[in-house]
Amino acid sequence: MTVPFVVVLIVVGLAAYFALLMLLIAWAGGWMALARRFPADDTVPAFGAPFETGAARFRYVTMSLGRRPPPFWYPSNYGGVVTLMLSPAGIGLRVPRFLLWHKPVFIPWSAVGDCSEKVTLWIFRSVRVVIPELKLTLSFQGKGSQELLAAWRRRKGVFQANL
Repeated sequence: MTVPFVVVLIVVGLAAYFALLMLLIAWAGGWMALARRFPADDTVPAFGAPFETGAARFRYVTMSLGRRPPPFWYPSNYGGVVTLMLSPAGIGLRVPRFLLWHKPVFIPWSAVGDCSEKVTLWIFRSVRVVIPELKLTLSFQGKGSQELLAAWRRRKGVFQANL
């Protein structure tokens, strides 16, 4: 064995490890099931060009995704890498291309079972979106989460004085 061969072997091994890790995260968290059921491409509202009227885009959103019901809540966390797109037709989700096996997703509003806000320790706010068909829960924190909740409430005709 020569030194260059060992270096190539290490690089290929790390790349294979990263690819396997991304596959495990996408499968265990539910992104693969979500992408299979609700695939998105450039023809889907909120992703297409020109950008759909009435849509909003939020980059670097923190999201967790996991299967329900409890106690099996082992979410895949996407800390600040999700692009969230809200349109009158639904919710679009994208992550950077280097996250293998994470294809873009577009969830129509009709597939959303519930959208609610959860407050933890009086200060941490998150918005949870439930996809009952796949038994998945998406939890958004920070940027775009309140807009997502407001869009859901507008769609359902629910308005609250203290948003």
